[in-house]
Amino acid sequence: MSMLNRYFFYAVCFVLVVVGILSHSYALLGLSVVAGIAVGFITELYDNKRDEKFKHLNANHQYKH
Repeated sequence: MSMLNRYFFYAVCFVLVVVGILSHSYALLGLSVVAGIAVGFITELYDNKRDEKFKHLNANHQYKH
């Protein structure tokens, strides 16, 4: 996932929470927070999926001194 897409999804999370706060509705605030968390997990899954093929290289090059 490109940095532009990642920041777009983080902006969507921020907007959802702000809309929930401005609506003065606990139900809408709760739904917006849950939707924001879901979007955060989705972006994290895409980022981890991109790095999965390089995971073996990271394991080989982590030196413990």
